[in-house]
Amino acid sequence: MRHKSVIRDSIWGLFEALRWARDMGFEKVVVEFDAKRVFDALHKERIDISTFGDYINLCNDLLAHNVLFDIKLVRRNVNDVAHYLARASVSYDSPCLWVEPPNFVDGLLDNTCFCNE
Repeated sequence: MRHKSVIRDSIWGLFEALRWARDMGFEKVVVEFDAKRVFDALHKERIDISTFGDYINLCNDLLAHNVLFDIKLVRRNVNDVAHYLARASVSYDSPCLWVEPPNFVDGLLDNTCFCNE
């Protein structure tokens, strides 16, 4: 059962990130994602009537209306950078948004390998 909740949470998190980017007025957004099953479901033509499928449809609707939004599949080790940024962000007094990678992750970025390159 845990596996299904992880997938559900991943797709819901993706939807919330896309909606937030749209609401903030970002025009070009690239989301790097390491959940292959979710990534594959986003690119399927087949209709999925499960709750998981509902979340996928919500994401696809946002992607269809924001054509400069892109989802890229990355290797799981790239997720280490995201976790490091999340841990670092809680040390700030207010929310932070990095448009460019901060210097303190340079070493991690040098060691990551992207699937799409």
